Amino acid sequence: MTNPAPDAPEYPATQGYVYEQPAPPAPPKPKRTGVIVLSVLAVLLLGGATAFGVLYFKEKDRASSVSLELDAKKNELTAVAKRETDTKAELSKEQDLRNKAEEAQKKAESASTSNKACHEAANNLRAAAISQDEKKVEAAFEAVFLNC
Repeated sequence: MTNPAPDAPEYPATQGYVYEQPAPPAPPKPKRTGVIVLSVLAVLLLGGATAFGVLYFKEKDRASSVSLELDAKKNELTAVAKRETDTKAELSKEQDLRNKAEEAQKKAESASTSNKACHEAANNLRAAAISQDEKKVEAAFEAVFLNC
């Protein structure tokens, strides 16, 4: 017996070879490019969302700490401004007192100058009284009268 395939060489059937037509090639596997691209995009988006979430919450904590520091600095500046205002008021009072003291000193100096002449006239009157010279005594009385 011969092989039923027309192109097959003829061999005796006793040897147990049976030739059949070759199987048609397997259909190509469907391409999974779209699935792979979508998977990669999903992983990237998930990673990006995670990174931005972590950054957001870190910055949120940092922003709250910066806000607390800012409030502390504002309070400190307010206290410093109040101390400055108080210090300026005290300085103004001290300057007023200094001006009054300077005025009193000038008055005392001018009074001292005018009293010096009176003091000299009184000393002259005493000296004239001790010397018992009437003309000197009269002149000394006039000087005391004019200067004091």
